[in-house]
Amino acid sequence: MVQPWVRFTQGTDTIKIFCFPYSGGTAQLFQVLARMVPPGLGVYALEMPGRGRRFRDKPPDFLSSLVNEAIGGMRLLLEGKDYILFGHSLGGLVAFETVRELRRRSLRLPKHLFVSGVRAPHVPRREEITYALPHNEFVRKLKQMGGTPDEVLENKELLELMVPILRHDFKLYETYIYKVEKALECPIAAFGGTLDEYVIQADIEGWSEHTMSIFSRYMFEDGHFFIHNHFKDIFDIMMKTLTLYRP
Repeated sequence: MVQPWVRFTQGTDTIKIFCFPYSGGTAQLFQVLARMVPPGLGVYALEMPGRGRRFRDKPPDFLSSLVNEAIGGMRLLLEGKDYILFGHSLGGLVAFETVRELRRRSLRLPKHLFVSGVRAPHVPRREEITYALPHNEFVRKLKQMGGTPDEVLENKELLELMVPILRHDFKLYETYIYKVEKALECPIAAFGGTLDEYVIQADIEGWSEHTMSIFSRYMFEDGHFFIHNHFKDIFDIMMKTLTLYRP
């Protein structure tokens, strides 16, 4: 199995930033973040099985399996250093469950959890199940949601490659069952889009129930994939937060 974490920065890390992509996304999504960070911040992105550098790896059947895999790679990278987690959409949910699993194993916990474009885990789904839709309906749903490039949606060969990956990721999200545990000790910051039809502001506010520490909420005037238009804004918020932890 290929190492699940892709490192985009060089040098010695003072603080590590572990990033989790959305459905269908690859680690490359966070290369832009690596170009923004100052020296001393290490950017590591999860390369999920079945895509990117791990195209030949079999995707896990359950979100918990993906979490275990992520932690398996993280344990070798922590080295007693402080770190934070960031994830968008499916990636936000995986990041949250990663922190909970780290706590179950009594491992070093992050200084901060940043979740983006994802409803709080205890909030019930309102949408229909997507992953099992017939091909044409599934593709129509992708067009509605945005985030999938037109060159993919309009190319039959690319669609044949991407649809199974996206179905798999949607299934991980749509079959997820939240189990009640005590709130996290680390602060949580949640980002949302005011024009997002799938994750509304109340869903973002719900994350406040999952931390015993500070909760922060930030809304951008954009849809579900606001991350692409507001990466710099998100980065600035993260950097301001990190000043609390940098020596």
